[in-house]
Amino acid sequence: MSLSKSQKARLYGENTEAPTKKPVATSAPAGASRASSRAASPVQDAARRTPSRGELAAEPERSSSFMFAGVAFVIAMLLFGYYHFWLLGEFAQRSGQQMPELMFAFDAERIRAVATGLGATDIVQYQFVHRSSGLVLPLIFAAAWLGMIGGSRFERPVAVAMGAIPVAYAVVFLAGSFLLDVVIANPAGPVGLVSLLMSLRWILFAACIAQLVYMAYRLVRSKFAAFSRGELPGQRG
Repeated sequence: MSLSKSQKARLYGENTEAPTKKPVATSAPAGASRASSRAASPVQDAARRTPSRGELAAEPERSSSFMFAGVAFVIAMLLFGYYHFWLLGEFAQRSGQQMPELMFAFDAERIRAVATGLGATDIVQYQFVHRSSGLVLPLIFAAAWLGMIGGSRFERPVAVAMGAIPVAYAVVFLAGSFLLDVVIANPAGPVGLVSLLMSLRWILFAACIAQLVYMAYRLVRSKFAAFSRGELPGQRG
């Protein structure tokens, strides 16, 4: 039964109105929540596909490093061909002998034959080639290879191991050229050591070419994988 006004006054004081329950917030209909989730999902997908600022900044940096490494590689290969096929080929014609740098191994008789065929004047020019083009070539070659290795983003231990090969090639190249000048001037010098350095030079050069083939294969494989995942810059919507 309901309370009278006097009973309500004694129970609640002057405010004779009984407290009412606070309204409870009702949840949105299930259909509306599903519609909002469907509307938000394309935005979330677009956010996932959109590269971050760091990724956008890293891509031009990586492209520029590849560009500089590619330019250095072209220069190194042109200088390599000029040195081995043009300059040494000319000295081979003058001496009538195959030049030691173009051979895998040689002995003291070969060095004497080259020195005799060149003569005093051409020996001076031959030694000058070692101090000019023969000095620049291994340095540019090693720099180009190190740039390509750095642009390939290998793990640090792998990059260090691969970078040691072109550096060793440059060191062996310079040491072999210096000692070759010594034995050309004096065939009684350490011809066996020079022959060993020339052999090692060609072995290291072959190892560098193998590195080049592997880096090219790795680059093409990564591009195909990125294309299949839709991660190339032209595929991003």
